[in-house]
Amino acid sequence: KDALERAEHRAWIEFGSAILADLWGFETAKDAETFEAKRQALTNRFARALAALGVKPGDRVAAQVEKTKEAIMLYLAALRAGAVLSFGGSRNAT
Repeated sequence: KDALERAEHRAWIEFGSAILADLWGFETAKDAETFEAKRQALTNRFARALAALGVKPGDRVAAQVEKTKEAIMLYLAALRAGAVLSFGGSRNAT
């Protein structure tokens, strides 16, 4: 169980690092090629983090997030991982 907990912890760190490491470059891309390369890199990192958390193709993933560019990256990452993402923003929270 300890090894699993450590793996999940590392996955969350990877997930957070993906957001912090790439968003600045993503937001400052000046041309379409650079933007697309950075978008793919960020999506791949998110997808690896989801896989490290145990998400497999066909799984359903729920996220309660605001409508942000990070949420779009999460959606694209879920697609890349073969999962289905369901959003529930703060207005939909019960």
